[in-house]
Amino acid sequence: GDALWSSSLTAELKAQGYHVTVYTGPAGGEVLEHAPNVDRLIPIQGQLFSDEEWVQFYLGESVKYDRFINLIGTVESRLLPHPHELPYHWPAKVRAARMGANYLEEMFAIAELPFRMAQRFYPTEKELAWAQEQRAKLFPGPLVVVAPTGSGLPKPWPHVQRFMELRAARGVYTVVMGEVRQELTPIEPHGVVLGTDLPMRASMTLATTADVVVGTESALVNAVAGLENLKVVLLSHSSPENLTKHWVNTMSVEPTGIACFPCHRLHRGMEFCTRDSVTGFSACQAAASAEMIAEAIAPTLDRLQEVKEAA
Repeated sequence: GDALWSSSLTAELKAQGYHVTVYTGPAGGEVLEHAPNVDRLIPIQGQLFSDEEWVQFYLGESVKYDRFINLIGTVESRLLPHPHELPYHWPAKVRAARMGANYLEEMFAIAELPFRMAQRFYPTEKELAWAQEQRAKLFPGPLVVVAPTGSGLPKPWPHVQRFMELRAARGVYTVVMGEVRQELTPIEPHGVVLGTDLPMRASMTLATTADVVVGTESALVNAVAGLENLKVVLLSHSSPENLTKHWVNTMSVEPTGIACFPCHRLHRGMEFCTRDSVTGFSACQAAASAEMIAEAIAPTLDRLQEVKEAA
């Protein structure tokens, strides 16, 4: 997801006439492969560097270019601190006051570039043809892609099974993709659990063909942020201002009655996260019931069905 944020910046740099080189980790490289605004990808292994080594590495690399933009820490650490960083433990009101900025806008500010929302995942023609073929063959009706888990233990959405049941009863296909940290029972033929069976690029490409994408703050929802299909984002540590402010056709689901939301924290465990007493999952994710999300997307799916029947 973080790598996809950079696609907006590379679009602006390319428009200004730059040859664009991107340093990124293996997952970021996979996502940005074939991006038309990236001329060269250089893979790096972040876990091999201490903070001091990072500084020395980038100082050494920066002299090779006319312009060098280092975005490490722009969002993580500065707006979403880790447990080992002191701002993580600031009072909640202080975090809210100092970490409420839009992630993408902050990246553009650090890069000293004029803002533009151009966030895109770029599948190849072959990848898109495969996804469209799968869509036509396996999911001939309305299709909802669910990305139930993001990075960090507090992010999983606990109501995926019930959501699949509700959609199946209406003849809607649901495909669950990405990491799954709960027991799910497929519902033939309408409820399909792929998990991590597909490579990342294939999952993202299939998501671009969906009518609706429901997900936590994860890579899959970031892949479709700029597309016209409906996104329903189950927010956890971010506010709509932080993440979805500039996204296209997006519903941002904010939990009500959860005092710690948005926490502006990168949780690694559940130590500083409020658990829901019924599900055992994080309170912010448990607050978004399957019925609530099904009702929210129903008008979009009904409208698509009406158009299909009329055609």
